[in-house]
Amino acid sequence: MLDISKSKALAGDPIGYVHAPVSLLDKYPRGVFLKVEGAGMSKVVPDGADILIDPDTEPVNGAVVGVEMPDGKPYVRRWYRGADTLLLTADGYEGREDMVFKGDEIDELLVLGTVVWYQASGDVK
Repeated sequence: MLDISKSKALAGDPIGYVHAPVSLLDKYPRGVFLKVEGAGMSKVVPDGADILIDPDTEPVNGAVVGVEMPDGKPYVRRWYRGADTLLLTADGYEGREDMVFKGDEIDELLVLGTVVWYQASGDVK
């Protein structure tokens, strides 16, 4: 069990303790654990899941990423980047609209990193 209660989360509050392989600390030393709230990515990452976001893993098209909007709200979405457009898509059972950003709008987003690990809530007790 990893104690991340004193870690500074990039979005939201630190979530306390996470049951996760200790090897994750070696592989992703700057990674941040967060708890998913909402069903926007429920086909991939269920509501309440613990995720590890690595700020050093560059997002590639189709990757699941954490982003923070200009208003400070964090989201977990699929990343699709074109020459001048960024598409963030939900991958959930509920119908959610895609988020489309163009040009300078892209620079207003804070990319927290790529989701490199997750565990559904209650998988480990």
